[in-house]
Amino acid sequence: YYDAFFAKCAGLLRPGGAMLIQAITIADRRYEQARRQVDFIKRYIFPGGCLPSLSVMVNSITRAGGMQVTGVRDIGRDYALTLGHWRRNFFERIEEVRGLGYPEEFIRMWEFYLT
Repeated sequence: YYDAFFAKCAGLLRPGGAMLIQAITIADRRYEQARRQVDFIKRYIFPGGCLPSLSVMVNSITRAGGMQVTGVRDIGRDYALTLGHWRRNFFERIEEVRGLGYPEEFIRMWEFYLT
């Protein structure tokens, strides 16, 4: 489905257009095994999700989309900081979350992910 996605993206761009993709990726060496397994993240946080590897994305972008990758930036540390901010905000408003009827299991699940 990456090929179909990037072919569609290429078709939506104007000639000479550019696009930016922000993605959480998995190491190339772990991609094949991970895409066949359902872990905590796939089951509870991003149901049906599949983390791409960088090479899988780049290959699909160039093959199916006919586009070229002009830069890659690792924002893993930024994402870790973002998760910390989300966790703080979540627990600052925890009573609102409970007031919406979410059970403690839901709260613990998100605490686990955001930690």
